[in-house]
Parts: sequence; structure tokens; C-alpha cells
Amino acid sequence: MPSLAAIIRELAEHVAHAVGASAVAVYLDDPGHGYRLAATVGHTRFVPTLERASAVPAWLQTTASPAPLPTALLSAICASALPSALVVSLPWRSAPLGFMLLGPRSSEHEYGAEDADFLA
Repeated sequence: MPSLAAIIRELAEHVAHAVGASAVAVYLDDPGHGYRLAATVGHTRFVPTLERASAVPAWLQTTASPAPLPTALLSAICASALPSALVVSLPWRSAPLGFMLLGPRSSEHEYGAEDADFLA
């Protein structure tokens, strides 16, 4: 049986491949510690933890998912430059399990309605 870390990493790799994302980060709820970076794909460096009340999780609670992350919030989650990102909630039953952040597509195309439907 693969470990949870291996499953999360494979999820991130498959999503990156399916939508052509240049980078993917998966953050999972870590009770008592906020959100912990569980997997990454690509060369972007993401912050390892985020408090529940920090800007990105707070914004995500008020926004329908998936949604483009406001540019002003990119520096709160990326330790290296990322021009844009799409954020997807990862709910489990009625509680937030975490979220996935997708960097811009490797191609010149932006994420479209089909991508949003696939990720929702």
C-alpha cells in the first residue's frame, strides 16, 4: 500500500499533466499547525506551512473554487516568483481537507472553463 505522501505526490503529478500546469502545490490541513505543504511539482518554491488565518486560506473560504489567486497574495505562498496561480479547494465531506495551487500553464493558454470543470 503506498503512503499518503506518495498518493498526494501522484495526485499533484497527474493534475499537472492533465491541465499542463507548470507547478503544483498541495497543502493539507494539519490540526494545530494550519496547512502543511504535502507535495509539489515543478521548480517553484512554496512556503512549507500556512496558518489557518493567513491570507490565502482566509481568502479561499470566501471564494468559489477553483479561482485565480489574487496577485497580491502570490508572495504569501510562493518563495520564488510565480506570475499567476489557480487555487482549488480540497473538501472532504463537509470540512476543508486542504487546497491545491496550480501555477500558470506551460503553454501560452490560460485556464479555461473546461479546466475549472475538471478541477471542481
